[in-house]
Parts: sequence; C-alpha cells; structure tokens
Amino acid sequence: RVLFDTFSTRMASFLERFHLKCPKILLPKPEFQAKWAVVACDQYTSEPEYWNAVAREVGESPSMLHMVLPELYLDKPEEHAMIPKIHESMRKYLREGVFDEVDGMVYIERKTRVHPCRRGLMVAMDLEGYEYMRSGPRNSVSSPIRPTEGTIVARIPPRLRVRLEAPIESPHIMVLIDDPKRMLIEPLGAQKASMEKLYDVELMQNSGHLTGYRVPASAYSAIEAALTQLSDPAAFQAKYHVGAEVPLLTYAIGDGNHSLATAKKRWTDLKEACHTPEELAHLMATHPARYALVEICNLYDEGIEFEPIHRVLFEVSTPILADMQAHYGPEMTITPAASFEAMIHEVNASALQHGPHHAVGFCDAEGVKVLRLPRGDAHLPVGALQAHLDAFIAKKGAKNIDYVHGDEVIKTLGSQPHNCSFYLPPMSKHDLFPTVIQNGVLPRKTFSMGHADEKRFYYECRAILPM
Repeated sequence: RVLFDTFSTRMASFLERFHLKCPKILLPKPEFQAKWAVVACDQYTSEPEYWNAVAREVGESPSMLHMVLPELYLDKPEEHAMIPKIHESMRKYLREGVFDEVDGMVYIERKTRVHPCRRGLMVAMDLEGYEYMRSGPRNSVSSPIRPTEGTIVARIPPRLRVRLEAPIESPHIMVLIDDPKRMLIEPLGAQKASMEKLYDVELMQNSGHLTGYRVPASAYSAIEAALTQLSDPAAFQAKYHVGAEVPLLTYAIGDGNHSLATAKKRWTDLKEACHTPEELAHLMATHPARYALVEICNLYDEGIEFEPIHRVLFEVSTPILADMQAHYGPEMTITPAASFEAMIHEVNASALQHGPHHAVGFCDAEGVKVLRLPRGDAHLPVGALQAHLDAFIAKKGAKNIDYVHGDEVIKTLGSQPHNCSFYLPPMSKHDLFPTVIQNGVLPRKTFSMGHADEKRFYYECRAILPM
C-alpha cells in the first residue's frame, strides 16, 4: 500500500508539470452500452433529421443523448425545456448506478468509415494551463494549451447554462500534439493486447467502432519521458525556428474549443467567488472543475485528416455577390465554373499556388462560380472571406449562417432558393502548429478533423462537482 501511494504521488506530480491529471472516468455498465454513445453536439446543426433518427433509435434507454444539448436547438424554444431534463438525466444516472468508475488514463481506438484506426489518450487537462482570450503585444493567446481558432465569446453562455448545474461532463474535446516521432500515444497501441479492455462498442448511424483500454502503471514512465520531450523549450525553439521569446505551445485544441472555453469560464467564475486566499487555495487543490476531460491525439496519426468547413447562408435578402464586389473592389473577380466538381478542382489548385488572390467557391440557385478575393493580410482563404460574411450577417443581408462539412451538403443547401454557400479549400494539418505559433489563432471554423460521422462520440464521463 505504501509503495502504491508513493507511486500515485509521483505520478500526480509528473502529470501536473504537463498540465494533466489522471481522471476518475465514469463508464456505462455493460448492460447500458448499446445505445450510450452519441456524436458531438456541434454536428448536423442544419440536419434535424439526423438527430430525430438518433432519438428514435435511443428511445428511453440510458444514453448520452439525454445528457447533451445538440446545437441544433441553441437559442430556440426547445433549449430552455431541454436543459433541466439534461441535468435530471445526469443525476438519475448517478443515483441509479448506471456508471462504473475507472481510475486512470484510457487508451482509445476509433474506427471510422474512412480510417481503420484513430488513436487517442483520455486524460484530465488542467484549465490553469489554458487561455482562450487574446492579449499582449501580439494580440494572441500564449498559454501552453491553446485554441487553434478564434473563440466566439458569445457562444459560451448557452453552453455555460448546461454546465452550471451539471454534476458530470462528457467530452468531445480533441487536443492535438505535434509528435512526428510518435512517442506518446502509439507505443500504447503496441501494448494493447496486454491491457484491460474497458469497452468495445459499435457506434450508431454507421459511424464506426470505439474501443477503450485501461493504461497500466507500467506505461507511465514512457508517458513521462514523451511529455518531457514534447514540452522541452529548447526542442520547441529548434523545431519551429523561433526564439526564446515565443511562448511554448504543447497542446493545440483541434475540436471542441468552445466546450473547453466554457469549462474555463466556469472554473474562472468559481475562483472569483472565493472570499479568502485560504478558500481559493482549497478550491484549487480539491475542486474537480479545475480540470476538463479531453482526448489527446497525435497530429501525425493516419486517422486524423483536416477537412475544410464550408459556409451556408440562409434566406439571403441582399445580393451578396454585388455586396462582396463593393467590399473587395475591382481586385475581386467572379468566374462561372463548368460544374460543381470543376469549381472544387480550381479552388483546391489555387490554394497550392500562393498567388496574390485567395480562391473560394460559390454556389446558389443560379449556378456555381469561383471567386478570387484579394489576399491582403489573410494567410488563408477563410481569413479573406469570414470578416465580410460577419459584416454581411450583422447588417441583416441574410437571416443566419451555418458552418458545415461535406461537399454535397453545401451543394444541396446552397442551391436552394434564397440560400447560397461558399466552398473553402482544405488546410494541410502539418501547417497547423507552425501557423498558430507564428501567426496566432486561425479564423474560426477554419478546419474540421474529418467529416461529421468521424467526430468524437460522447462515451466517457467525469464528475465536475465535489462528491
């Protein structure tokens, strides 16, 4: 027992250096696993038929569906009725013994229709090492845990309404590490035959398979060595050709940044409510909301691909191309495309040329076009486009905007009367860390890690209120 306590103390100490902690993970008992897992709430936001199909499949069975708020319902009448039901489902599942508790990190393998395996490591991440607000002379984020895209502060309050009284959390947050030597996660996969298998489930709506293994104590020394190398300032400076004044970036948020920002806001509010230094110290040392459950993935994993996130505008009331021409001036050109496929080919080819213009695709009821926008200071096509779309929505040129995955979705939605859509080219995942380090966070909704059905499914949970 003494040896175990000594090991646990040392393990907690080394993880703390890297802004991590071994979580106490809540998993559904075997009899509740069949309908438990549900895709991330920020998917299929313009496709209610998907969520209706999930609801029919789940019924009244214990499921993550009853503990999440699909963003399809944000700022709609359904939201206010759903949040109390979400909290009650959480309390009910805790009260009725739906969960088993697992103490420690979990190695995860996810199979999708595109890739046979995407590997991850489930840990608790210290929110003290994460910031999402830009600051300083570079107007950027400098924390070691960093968003890769701009955080929309207005998106936090509705998520906070869910988290405020939630006794548990379940993550769709995927955190990326830049590990070309494959030191941290891949060695765990090589050992999985000797690990305890915790769950092994098919995912609904033909979304693949999910398997989780308990990480054994024997693997922690190698994890410590890998994290030490990934967090070494000298290695960071040599790798990215930067000076000592550039802040270390160890973890880049790939998916779920607004969920992590919501957790951070809740943690900040809890700290600010403390009245004495002693109360704050106790909170810092004991409260589970200091941490957020996340999945760490290696950028170099073959199962991770970056897909562009396209834009769809609904109920457009102002001629948008004329508005864009007035905004960008004579440097903007509009060229009809022979087909939707030809437009995609031309836009993607242009993205590789780094010329004086950024090319984006455009689709409406009248057809398909290629728009060439002056590059200006924008490093990516999305940067050249998004500022204008924000202004267009703000002046009521369209009713609303959605961010979608998949070529067919923007073709179908964009070609409907009074709608339009914009196609954006993909970004190379190998450009992510250098771009964020050198230029700061990217414009929001720049990339997606795979299509909607490849996104993280909610499965693992963790208590975020003192028990």
